[in-house]
Amino acid sequence: MVKDTLKIVSEIFVVALFLLVLSLCLFLAIIATIGTEAIRNTYNLYQEDFWFAVKIYFCFACIVEMIVHEYGHYYFQRKFNVAVTIFRIGIFSLFKRKTKTGTDFILGIPILAAESRALGELEDREKEKNNSQSFYYIRRHPKERLIISLGGIGLTLSVCVVLLASFYIQSEFLNVEIPLYLYIVVYFAVATQISNLIPLKIGKFGTDAWVAIESVRDWVRFKKPSTLS
Repeated sequence: MVKDTLKIVSEIFVVALFLLVLSLCLFLAIIATIGTEAIRNTYNLYQEDFWFAVKIYFCFACIVEMIVHEYGHYYFQRKFNVAVTIFRIGIFSLFKRKTKTGTDFILGIPILAAESRALGELEDREKEKNNSQSFYYIRRHPKERLIISLGGIGLTLSVCVVLLASFYIQSEFLNVEIPLYLYIVVYFAVATQISNLIPLKIGKFGTDAWVAIESVRDWVRFKKPSTLS
């Protein structure tokens, strides 16, 4: 009973820490963009149409970010011949279809949840360790798992960099005024990726950073396939 209580408390603490880091990153990004003086002068932050635009673009950006991030994982999973059992966007299941590769494509309510789950990645890790298409296949070089784990963050940050570069070019050379809410949604995407670099594990799920560190550790210990029995 005490063990279960401590587990629940620790998980709540982890989620709170994640949200705190996310909020801090987003706040610092906004300050860097508009400055503290603009914040003191409210920068039209109290206008209803401003926050309506933020909400609309925020919802759209969340969906796009989840798809881009998970596709980054999916691309490298397939590149390294790892079987993908589930590709899910959102919570619950509104639409489900099995692809030719055997992946269950699931579309739900597109908020706060997405995954590209590889074979042998969770509770089936030990069972599938001898399967060549398993994420934790015993002969798979850990550098492949490292690339897969960071693929989502890498692709999302790359897209964000391209967007911010386009904002800069438009504002500096084309005299196009970029609305603040566009900066906010892009910085939110960046902040979520930074938060995902916190090495945490909740139950059977670990952040990308957790898997990456685990992969680096295994890389150090890895034996070449020819030496394995």
